[in-house]
Amino acid sequence: MKISVKDEKNKLVFLVPNWIAFGSLGLSLLKKTSAGIKHVDFSSLTSKNMSEIRRCIGHMKKIHKDWCLVDVYDPNDASVKIEL
Repeated sequence: MKISVKDEKNKLVFLVPNWIAFGSLGLSLLKKTSAGIKHVDFSSLTSKNMSEIRRCIGHMKKIHKDWCLVDVYDPNDASVKIEL
């Protein structure tokens, strides 16, 4: 996963392997960070579900090579882009 954050002066790029983001580590972080949010419940999500998501993303990357998950632009030349 490639996360690019750009504003008028700076550009940051984070590279996170999909097996970390959509693995057991990502699952535990997701559950911990969403614990206090109303109407959000990831308690039934399992490691098997995360591996299925990771496999689906792999298939999508093969089909759509330039697939972008998030692409947000601001009129003031700021942007956030997440590619898988």
